[in-house]
Amino acid sequence: MAGRTYNTKGLDREKARQLAAARRKKRAKRRKIIFFSFLFLFTIALLATLSLTVLFKIEHIEIANDSAHSDEEILSLCGVAEGENLILARTASGRENILESFSDVDAVTVDKRFPSTVAITVQAAVPTWCVEKDGSYVIISARNRVLDIVSEPQEGLILVRGIELESLPEKGTFVQLHSTLLGELSAALTEHGLDGIVSFDVSDAENLRINYANRLQIELGDDSQLNYKIQFAAYFVKEQFSEEESGTLDATEPGKIKFVPSKYTEGKVEGGVNTGETSEGDGTSEQPEDTQSSSSSETTSSGTGEGSSSSNG
Repeated sequence: MAGRTYNTKGLDREKARQLAAARRKKRAKRRKIIFFSFLFLFTIALLATLSLTVLFKIEHIEIANDSAHSDEEILSLCGVAEGENLILARTASGRENILESFSDVDAVTVDKRFPSTVAITVQAAVPTWCVEKDGSYVIISARNRVLDIVSEPQEGLILVRGIELESLPEKGTFVQLHSTLLGELSAALTEHGLDGIVSFDVSDAENLRINYANRLQIELGDDSQLNYKIQFAAYFVKEQFSEEESGTLDATEPGKIKFVPSKYTEGKVEGGVNTGETSEGDGTSEQPEDTQSSSSSETTSSGTGEGSSSSNG
């Protein structure tokens, strides 16, 4: 049987052409990648240059300032100016400068608002807490900044008991307090309109206490459902507690309060607890004459804030 012969020369040339075409495509693709990479980098560099030289100039500086210091002082310490590049503006250092320079300022924010605005907000420190330390009283703001150190408690400020400062702090510094707990107490009192608070006692986390007007000790127990407990306490104080009364209000159980009255001729506070002195000065509390038949009153509610009262003999 005669063998067949094939012309492999033509096949080799076709394969060579295909390989050459593939190499040309690969080189063209590589050149495109290099070209567009350089174009991309050039565009980025151009935009960066424009951003730092021509674009994003500061045209507006907004200042919201409720402190005792002028806007000019705030702006000078912040260190930003119109015409400066917004991206390069050192807003963080400006914030620190203001806080360090003014001890009566509680919070400062310096925000960049593209394309051309810097917003500066300065919040004055409001005296809120009073903490005793080594015979002195440290006046502290709501954000825990030391505003003053005085020899006597200041009227109108809430005395916080049960907090131990490691040392007598310097004016203008920030201290560590039970910020969350105190903030929650303060917010609840504000929400439910309970004014006249003399002190908080947080020395026992399971037995939080509030002194109201040196006439009523409000016992809250632990910090669970604190707002709800204070809601009931505020209802009692505003609707049922007369100016002639004094005693203890047990609000440790959410949705239920119990008032135990006592008779005082002179009210005072010791450790955040109301104690009374009788006219004989024996330090005991007596039941008011008009409540001799009832030693305590109790108010409960299903959660609506409206309660019914009953006597417990």
